Amino acid sequence: MQPSERLGKLHIAFKEWPDGDALTGLPGGEFTLRRADLRAEWLDASVLRLEAALEAEEREWAFEETGSLLVGWPEEERVFALHLRAGRGVLSAKELRRRAAERARSSVRTRGLARAIEETKKTATTRRSRPAPRPPVRQLPGPGRPLVGRSDTVDAVLKTLAEGRVKGDVVVVKLTGMAGAGKTAAGIQAARQVAAEYPDGSLYTDLRGHTGDGVEPANPEDVLDLFLKELSVRTRALGTDGKTKALRNTMSSRSMLVFLDNAATASQILPLLPGGGTSAVIVTSRQALPGLSARTEVHHVPVGLLSREEAASLLSEGVAPGQRLAAKASIGDLAVLCGFLPMALVVMVERLRGLPVSAIGELVEQLREDKNRLNELELSGQDLSVRLAFDCSFRNLSREARVLLRRMAVHPGPTISRQAMLRWGHGEGNRPLSRVLEELVEAHLVELLESGRYRLHDLVRLYGRHHAPSEAGEAEGLLEHTTRTALTTYQLQYVWACDQVLDKERNLPIRPARGGETVCPKGEADAMELLDAEYEATVATVEAAVRHGSAREGWLIAMALVTYQWRRNRASAAERLLRLVQEATLDIEGAEHRAMYHRMLGGSQYRQRNYAGAERNLRLAVRISEQDDGPAARLSLAHSLQGLATVLHRREDPDGSHRGYAKALALFRSLGDAPGAAAALEGLGTLSCDGAEYGEALRLCEEALSIAEITGSSTVMASILATLGRIHRERYARDHALRAYERAITIYRSIDYCSNEAVMLRRSAAILVSMGRKTEAVEALERAVLLLDRLGDERMSEFRATLETLR
Repeated sequence: MQPSERLGKLHIAFKEWPDGDALTGLPGGEFTLRRADLRAEWLDASVLRLEAALEAEEREWAFEETGSLLVGWPEEERVFALHLRAGRGVLSAKELRRRAAERARSSVRTRGLARAIEETKKTATTRRSRPAPRPPVRQLPGPGRPLVGRSDTVDAVLKTLAEGRVKGDVVVVKLTGMAGAGKTAAGIQAARQVAAEYPDGSLYTDLRGHTGDGVEPANPEDVLDLFLKELSVRTRALGTDGKTKALRNTMSSRSMLVFLDNAATASQILPLLPGGGTSAVIVTSRQALPGLSARTEVHHVPVGLLSREEAASLLSEGVAPGQRLAAKASIGDLAVLCGFLPMALVVMVERLRGLPVSAIGELVEQLREDKNRLNELELSGQDLSVRLAFDCSFRNLSREARVLLRRMAVHPGPTISRQAMLRWGHGEGNRPLSRVLEELVEAHLVELLESGRYRLHDLVRLYGRHHAPSEAGEAEGLLEHTTRTALTTYQLQYVWACDQVLDKERNLPIRPARGGETVCPKGEADAMELLDAEYEATVATVEAAVRHGSAREGWLIAMALVTYQWRRNRASAAERLLRLVQEATLDIEGAEHRAMYHRMLGGSQYRQRNYAGAERNLRLAVRISEQDDGPAARLSLAHSLQGLATVLHRREDPDGSHRGYAKALALFRSLGDAPGAAAALEGLGTLSCDGAEYGEALRLCEEALSIAEITGSSTVMASILATLGRIHRERYARDHALRAYERAITIYRSIDYCSNEAVMLRRSAAILVSMGRKTEAVEALERAVLLLDRLGDERMSEFRATLETLR
């Protein structure tokens, strides 16, 4: 064990037993003897601590401590010998010789005392007066601008430091986050609040880990030289290791706060850490610094983005109080465009000062231009630029990580899966993708989410797409083009693989990608879960495909996504995407595919209760299908007639609805499409039920159910069971109705069709109430409410109101 480390541990031990007293106030000879033994043990430990201090070159402290001990133990020769040895760095040689001679005349010379006296006689005659104590070093920077929204971060640092002081240990706190997150500002505020708790002062250095302009990161040995100079430590040690030992020897008996700002690597930090004592270290870095945590105990405090409210509050500082209400909407837009990143927000605060409200709106429009946004987020002449801050992080990456970041920036977001990156490649070299991703995550340029997906901050995405330098020899725009093409293909194959499970009858003009399917869903519920994970990215891909001239691919993705959107109660989103790709419909070959587009559009409108719009699109689908007499067009016509009949039923046109179902049934039977025939039979059964022809309705629906059970079409089977439940309910056959609904619920639950399951639960709850089974009805409605809440369905309040009447 190094002397400084041994000294530090002894200092901590003596805090528990500071003065040698023990068992005070206990009478009796036995306790008197035990007290004497314990004082002797304490003195032995004190001698060991003094010897460690001298080995660690802590002569001033050792001289003062031996002087204090000699007051209580004037005859203790070991302490006086150590007193003389320590005094060579404090008293003049003449004074030391005087004290040694006086002691020699009055004491029996032990071997240790004799050696100390002889060494004292050999000291030089040059007078060395005791230096005046220096004031504590105070190097923390000024407080800077007031922080907004960082109280949790500062409190976490303060709590960790307080716990370390209680334990008497060196504590290291690491603040990490992306460039511009405000790590230094938060750390400085915490350090200034707690600086008085460290009586021996504070040290600060900028390690220049991400400075830019060709500035190299600080060399740890140079920082050690500065620290030792500030602490007035003279040492003959050479090299980083020797100077680290000298620093740790000095700090082992001190309580100091060390602030290591802007670190690049753990190797910069480790030589600067105290080895013992009660000091504390605050480190800030854009890097995760896993190497630091591997070598010493580190308390990690992540520094993230501000909330929307905090960002708006900060921006309001730049607006005159009388204009803040009028500028509220623009301030909210600016907060979003700044990505809630503190550096971007501080830049914008300064740019807002003195602007009228109308000019703030113009500034918002300037920031909406993706290519120019980062150029707007800088203050010339003030060394404050989001783009330059990202430049520093980007340059420190490996070539593979730089290429991967630029590829990820092409992805429209908001998140991307590792599987997608594997499909479109990630750069050059032999490093596995996982290691390159780790590098980006550790640099806080990419965020790894709990879902296992990756996310780029909006401003990092803009930097990677428009400002990150290309690699040497790379053709302009090639990486973006190849990445976007591969990405669109990936999303199309992913959604299509899921849609083939959800709607086995759909026939889209999509060819399997080389190398097989992107995903292989195990069933309908698995397909829904897979699309849940990729949904937002898929929607963004459709939008990007339309913007960048790949409308056909966008059309195919939007069409393949519709069934999922209907099941997740996202009919309005489905209509929006379908309208976005509508122009591409004209270039799609095959009347059946163009008719399918209008069926999907009409079906989306039907689910939003826009029955007039749904009828127009389904009639158009019928007309398009009638233009061709081939099998594919006839099957398309059957589906279009089926959809139109359903809409006409809602529009209270039973005759038109009956004609549509009947024609569809005939076509389905002639084409051998059993699931279609079952659905048409169910439609006719619904019309019979409307007319109170319950016997005919039961016959039609039971025939439909037997066909559906043979084909295994789950959605058709569940729909037929729902209609059978209604027929039995109106015939007052409650047991039969309940069994039909329960079977439908089981099917919808198995395929993760939440909205329809909720409707069936409500219908079964009504029957349960009529049967006096109130508790079961409440349970059914509770699950229905949870399902609708998950979907964000507006019917949830209606269901909840029904539930409250039963409780």
